[in-house]
Amino acid sequence: MAVGSIGQTTALAFVRKGGWAPALVMIAVSVLMMLTALCSYEGMYWVSLISTPLILIFAFWITGKALAEVGGVGGLFDIAPTATMTWAAAVPTVVGTFASASTQAATP
Repeated sequence: MAVGSIGQTTALAFVRKGGWAPALVMIAVSVLMMLTALCSYEGMYWVSLISTPLILIFAFWITGKALAEVGGVGGLFDIAPTATMTWAAAVPTVVGTFASASTQAATP
């Protein structure tokens, strides 16, 4: 799930929708994740020293771009949903997100 999110977000931020950009980013991120896994917790520590500040910068930058695209905070609140989510879709989404997040928290 993380690789897909990183691939789509990075491709949308830097390139464009569709094409090979998301797939290439996903492959690169998968290889980097594999290499850090080979280095155990020491490798994850060094990656986190670099990636945490970059993720924060990236998050604020993407949020700014998104707000500019919809017309600011006011435009964001003016967006109305066009469809509803059923309970059959909502419950697995919430539970799956929780389970996914809990497995990504490394404990030494």
